[in-house]
Amino acid sequence: MHVMNRLRGFRLAMALAAVLFTAGVAGATTTVDPNGDLNGPRTIATVSITTVCTSGQSAALTVYIFQSVGRLINIGVGTVAALTCSGDSDVSTVDVSAIPGLKFQPGPATLLVHTETDDGLGTITKSDSGAKVKLRP
Repeated sequence: MHVMNRLRGFRLAMALAAVLFTAGVAGATTTVDPNGDLNGPRTIATVSITTVCTSGQSAALTVYIFQSVGRLINIGVGTVAALTCSGDSDVSTVDVSAIPGLKFQPGPATLLVHTETDDGLGTITKSDSGAKVKLRP
């Protein structure tokens, strides 16, 4: 019986530690507008991303676009280097540049957002999310 009480106490302590560990740092969540706009030469896709994170935190976004066209995969990268979180929905417009020599095509593409959130105390929280986008001329 004594061993069972110790085991129950240990399990309760571990559960509490897990809750405190996961509740301490909040990362950012992102939502992507399902439509992106291409520039004239189709080397840049402009997308809108809404970021929600705790007020006072800063966030950096790296946005990747992957688009399959025949045997080719068009790839692009764009960044938002420093976003100061308001605690509400912060909308960023990101220009995603195609890798030199590639051009985006109008139509569907896959977008990946990598977010790094800094709480100002040295804790960096990283997260990734994906979305489908339709690139428009």
